[in-house]
Amino acid sequence: MLPTNIDLNLVKVFLAIYDEGSVTRAAQRLCLTQPTVSYSLAKLRELFDDPLFERTPSGMRPTESGERIYGDFCGALALVEHAVDSNKVFVAAQSQRRFRVSMSDIGELVFLPPLLERLSAEAPHVALEVVPTVVEAIPEMLASGRLDAAIGNLAGVRLGSTTRTTLFRERYVCLLSRHSGSIGDQMTLDAFTAARHVVVSSPFTGHRMIEEALREHGLAQHIKAKIANFTGLPGLLARTNLVAIVPSRVGKVFLTYGPLRVLELPIEMPTFDVTLHWHTRQHNVAATAWLRDVILETLHESN
Repeated sequence: MLPTNIDLNLVKVFLAIYDEGSVTRAAQRLCLTQPTVSYSLAKLRELFDDPLFERTPSGMRPTESGERIYGDFCGALALVEHAVDSNKVFVAAQSQRRFRVSMSDIGELVFLPPLLERLSAEAPHVALEVVPTVVEAIPEMLASGRLDAAIGNLAGVRLGSTTRTTLFRERYVCLLSRHSGSIGDQMTLDAFTAARHVVVSSPFTGHRMIEEALREHGLAQHIKAKIANFTGLPGLLARTNLVAIVPSRVGKVFLTYGPLRVLELPIEMPTFDVTLHWHTRQHNVAATAWLRDVILETLHESN
């Protein structure tokens, strides 16, 4: 049960400390001074008669009470912001709103440049914060208002109160060094099965089917490297004889990073949809509706 006399600004401070794990970073996110955030935390502790957060070597960790309060605060703030936004006229050219969008590292490579270019032209005061989010957490993050939208290969996201639309359909290709002399202008099945492979293994990506496909073809023993991000691939591939399976648009971007080449896969892999997700509560909110339109138009144009 939340106190009835709580200041909404204290709620924002609590959520910022929880998300950032740091009073300093929370202050930066809220554009407040650190003493102001520390004072607000002291008021919250007095109000709830609980420390709420404990200092640890890895940052501020919520107490048991802090964990419970977090869910209540997220829901309460989302409802308040929805009520305000639903009755507010949104003028993109004048807005100073900060939007929070989830996308993976390859989303940042492929989607972010054209999106920020569009925002800079149409809404120069708007800020965009990319929030890396494990796929399973996206529905809750959208419901709590900690995300305005999510973009990516998100087939694993439960719909429920989440709405989605397809941005485009994508396929996989092989990416490898231009100097891999043992592989010609086509990737044959023999060359593919004999190759040494690198895969990206991360909870922030929806491309887990890549490793699954290699295992299904009996190539698990040929996986010679696992890395956490797609952004590490260009430098790794350029200096080795490793082969990676990547989305075709990612492969096209990586060709500009070094002596690499893209070849068609010799095995069957399903195509997948890149989708945009949002919470149904945000469907008619002017600000987030504008953001979704910008994302849809920009990514359709760039593809």
